[in-house]
Amino acid sequence: MSEKVKTILFAVVALVLGVGAWLAVPSTRSPELFDDQGEAFYPAFDPLAAASVEIVAYDDARDRPRPFKVHFVNSRWTIPSHEDYPADAERQLGQTASVVNDLRKGVIRSDRKADFDKFGVGDPLDASRMGAGAGKRVILKDGAGQVLTDLIIGSEVEGRSGEYYVRRPDSNRTYACRFDASHISTRFADWVETDLLKLQKEQIRRMVLDNYRVDEETRTKVEGETLTLEKDESAAWSLRGGVGKKEELDTAKVDDVVRTLSELTLVGVRRKPAGLLTLLAKIKSGKAIDRGELFKLQDLAAIGFYLAPDEKTKKVEIASNEGEMRLACKDGVTYALYFGEILYGDPDDISGRAGTPTGDEAGKKDEKTDADKGAEHRYVMIDAGFDASLLGKAPKKPAEPKTADTAKLSAEEKKKKEEEDKKAVERYEADLKDYEDRVKKGRERAEELRRRFADWYYVVSAGDFKTLHLSRKDLVKPKKEEKSPEKDAKDAPKPGS
Repeated sequence: MSEKVKTILFAVVALVLGVGAWLAVPSTRSPELFDDQGEAFYPAFDPLAAASVEIVAYDDARDRPRPFKVHFVNSRWTIPSHEDYPADAERQLGQTASVVNDLRKGVIRSDRKADFDKFGVGDPLDASRMGAGAGKRVILKDGAGQVLTDLIIGSEVEGRSGEYYVRRPDSNRTYACRFDASHISTRFADWVETDLLKLQKEQIRRMVLDNYRVDEETRTKVEGETLTLEKDESAAWSLRGGVGKKEELDTAKVDDVVRTLSELTLVGVRRKPAGLLTLLAKIKSGKAIDRGELFKLQDLAAIGFYLAPDEKTKKVEIASNEGEMRLACKDGVTYALYFGEILYGDPDDISGRAGTPTGDEAGKKDEKTDADKGAEHRYVMIDAGFDASLLGKAPKKPAEPKTADTAKLSAEEKKKKEEEDKKAVERYEADLKDYEDRVKKGRERAEELRRRFADWYYVVSAGDFKTLHLSRKDLVKPKKEEKSPEKDAKDAPKPGS
């Protein structure tokens, strides 16, 4: 047998063995499936170029996509789906961009469209799918609207915590990738500063609970009990006017109020009608308003706020159908919280989303039970101001020394007196500077808060409202009887009884 024939036979045998091995392992993938593992989904992605972040999830309860968007407009990040409310949570923005920037293609799990539902990587924006197996779609764009990255985050890989299915919307290929998916959020509360009042509990010196109500037919303010709680230098709270001999202040309830104020959490927002603040100032000054301006006030009444004449001052004031709370702080800042109507529903559906009732619709009563309506919340309108008297009296300048007072003093006594006067002036100047600094800081903080609150109606939880909205009977409890040894002996059972 020639060498040429031997070579041909060896080649045939190798081919047969190779084909046999391939038939024995039919599930082996072709090499091209593995050529992109470890690569970035978008290699050219620059997180610093991102000017908008949109996250779309599918709302199964309403059978529609639920988009959430944050964009950079006029030098700040805002949330257009919530009437351009400021996105204060820079950390959340950074974390979302970081997740996308660091994400790498993991193990390939499928190249089939039929597996989308299985892995939860269906497109929530695909109307033909009706949300079946939909994931979260994360889209980042630059200032010109060009897509920087577009991904669909699917289900968590079974048995592998922290690993999720991911694909690009323009590809059927699905990967298993490890990353922290908790930062991919469509919750409004994750993207804003939820500390509503920015208030430390140690700052509160006085709380006034004004429990009036509004007669909705006559639009007049009906006076109710007014409770004033004050804190002394030892940080102990008392009720102005005192309590009865057999009563005592429920300090646990007061502590709950203070804690709730310091932790009052923003749940949702609604923007006030444009020019409402100017209109309110116009009314307070006694000027007439036209029909168009009157229409703006309907928005107020729909959610529990009214313009009502004060019987004492005869001035038109803002009033709310659940009364108000006024706070005074040791830095001079004051707050006014006006409590309005009840609002039911998902917290993410009460902030001006498409299809969400607003205006008159928001205040309408319906026949659904409370359970059908969803979670209960409460509208609150907030204002801030400044009261310098809360800082105490301004330092008093020392009197100028009189010549007659020093005429009879010896040279040594005069020198001593001059040194004392000089120190008094220096102390006064230092105290005055400190006082003026505190006034300046207090005014600046009040103005910052006033600007923050000016354009918005806020929504808080029903639980927080109930903690704050208290009557005298809620704050005062029967005093526990203190037993003396003599009384214990008198009340003890007698021998033989």
